[in-house]
Amino acid sequence: MNKDILRKYLIFSLCVAAPSIITSILIQYILCLKSNLTDTIILTLFFCSTSTLLFSRIITLILQISISFLLPHAILTNGLLKKSMLDVAISSNISEVVQYYKSIPTIQVLYSLILSILFIVFFIYQCKNIKSKSKSKKIIFIFLIILFAFISKKVVYMTYYDDINSIVNEYNALRIDKLPTTTWEIKNISKKYNTYVVIIGESMRSDFMSLYGFKEKTTPHIDEIPKKYITNYISTAINTTLSVPRILAHSNNKGKIREEDNIITLAKMAGFKTYWISSQGYTGKYNISTSRISNFADYKHFNDWDDYSLLPIVKQVLRSSEKKVVFIHIVGSHEYPCYRLNDYGIIYNSPHGELINCYLSTYNKTDDFINEVYGSLKENGDTFSLAYFSDHALNIIGKDNDYKIYRNDAISQSYKIPFFIASSDDKNTTKVDITRSAYNFFNYFPEWIGVTTNLTPPGYDIFSNKSDNPVVMSYDEKLKFLSEKSDGLTASEIYK
Repeated sequence: MNKDILRKYLIFSLCVAAPSIITSILIQYILCLKSNLTDTIILTLFFCSTSTLLFSRIITLILQISISFLLPHAILTNGLLKKSMLDVAISSNISEVVQYYKSIPTIQVLYSLILSILFIVFFIYQCKNIKSKSKSKKIIFIFLIILFAFISKKVVYMTYYDDINSIVNEYNALRIDKLPTTTWEIKNISKKYNTYVVIIGESMRSDFMSLYGFKEKTTPHIDEIPKKYITNYISTAINTTLSVPRILAHSNNKGKIREEDNIITLAKMAGFKTYWISSQGYTGKYNISTSRISNFADYKHFNDWDDYSLLPIVKQVLRSSEKKVVFIHIVGSHEYPCYRLNDYGIIYNSPHGELINCYLSTYNKTDDFINEVYGSLKENGDTFSLAYFSDHALNIIGKDNDYKIYRNDAISQSYKIPFFIASSDDKNTTKVDITRSAYNFFNYFPEWIGVTTNLTPPGYDIFSNKSDNPVVMSYDEKLKFLSEKSDGLTASEIYK
């Protein structure tokens, strides 16, 4: 008799308690909830109760496998329950999800597979060893679990309702077209150029550009264009959702943005016609952070195919004689880079693997794109100034010919991006050896287009010889000094 009781307890512990505890801990970690004993007990008891019916076992197994495959992303971002993660999740398509999982380190995918197999084994054991309870016992058991949850002082729902509700409200706010009235005030206007172009690249690191000393000619056209460029330009944040709005709009010393005070609105107030032309169409379909600000442009065009497909529209816009500011947001070197090349093709055949060869090829493709835009501006014969920078960079891990792109907000290479300005009156290239934060493009933009405002310092020069001590925004939407980040692999270490 005692052996039978002991056997039942062992089976219960193995088949029910163990997977329930693992599931409750994983859920709290993945959703970045503050794990504590009370909530872990409540969740564990809940998942234990699901073992009483076959249907609930199946639903629980599906949940367990799902959270197993969310684990790698939660490890990267320290939890998924964040506005920036909601933006990315909702604006990504199936192809991008597949590409993302291809970029995850193999060991982390292995964790997901092992967990999934364990949960399946537990499920099989439950089906073989745990018989369904009588109807009355099941009802009493489930009632006691529900009662225990409600009388607990720290029921999971009540504990985290405010946090979850706040994030949902923030996301809903992102979908509202109308923003509060801007607080911009223009004090003086002295326009220098007829046309201004801002090209926002994607996922390009400065150290892989031949402009910045990389051994392969990845940016031959940019190298030859007369310009001013900054040697150590630092992105505002780890990904597009967080970085681009903080480049284009006012933000305080905690990184909180006032989207209504954006540079597109300022350009319109200064008498420029404004254009937003983007190949990041998947973002354009959803009214999220970057697209909300782009909505302030007089003219908007989105596609989700290829950067080159933008050129006919861009060239048509540039031919107009009106004073204008044209924002061009390209896909560039976005992961997975081989998918970004389309008909351009892989032009490198190095021994460092397909990913590196594709990544470098996207640089040449972007270089060709910029050259086409610059050439169109020169051809029109009007005065112009063109700025190029990337929204953020990428961290690369691996060795030999097995490299992967792995975004990591703790690595400094994730933020080091190119920046240059090429104007119609530039005669040669000037290298400005300073460290500059991309947060200061907001301060420079009014000076660049020839206006003085109430929100930016008068006469601010982004090329001044005084360096910044940049702060960057991580996935948790907190600002940290770049100097606190660790060093990852540099271009020269990867491409020996």
